[in-house]
Amino acid sequence: MHERLVDQVRRSDRLILSVHIPKTAGSRFHAALKARYGRAFAVHYGADDSRTHPLARRHPRDFDSEMIRDLERAGVRILHGHFTVRRLAGVVDDPSRYWVWLREPIERTISHYHFVKKRAAFSDNAFGEAIAAGEDLATFAARARIAAFQSHYAEVFPLADYGFVGISEMFVDLIAREGLADAPGASNTNRDKPFASAEERRVLATALAPDIGFYSEAMARTVARLGAAAPRRAGLAARLLGR
Repeated sequence: MHERLVDQVRRSDRLILSVHIPKTAGSRFHAALKARYGRAFAVHYGADDSRTHPLARRHPRDFDSEMIRDLERAGVRILHGHFTVRRLAGVVDDPSRYWVWLREPIERTISHYHFVKKRAAFSDNAFGEAIAAGEDLATFAARARIAAFQSHYAEVFPLADYGFVGISEMFVDLIAREGLADAPGASNTNRDKPFASAEERRVLATALAPDIGFYSEAMARTVARLGAAAPRRAGLAARLLGR
């Protein structure tokens, strides 16, 4: 049986690593965790980002067991940020200490493209520079790094072994089930992004095949987990009504 997120935090003093894959409701999850855990919650959004916890101000490739222990000794229970499981698996090799949210790959890629496009004129990375120069959505999605974007972040351990794998499209239901309060006002939604046509989506579906398979497994596991919980709730209700 899946152990709720709040129960995982309660029963252990080991640091949990919450992986924020861009455009998967990570900002909303950040707000929910911050509201619940306060100073026991920390973030890593880059070595030079002011939001990053002082003990974690280094590149993820330089994370080590000493840094993890320092955060634990400082009372940090959850570190949330744009680091990959792949990068940290050599430091924290227990998959149950990782949490991750996944999003339907076509919608995630569309959101990612328009997020970068909106800021492309001021970008200093390859994606932004290419989009500023005219790269379209289909070409963006065909990049190897984008086609397997979520897989790159999290396809390291078997999904069944992670402490938590959430589905962004089911965020409201899942966050309540995990014992947390939603923070919808924290959503980093780009309301200006245009709708993709059916033809654009067909092209994206082909390009994003690696992530679609990964996401589909996570969705199947989530649906099965929620379905297994429903009979238990129904049985409890029946017993209570029978008293």
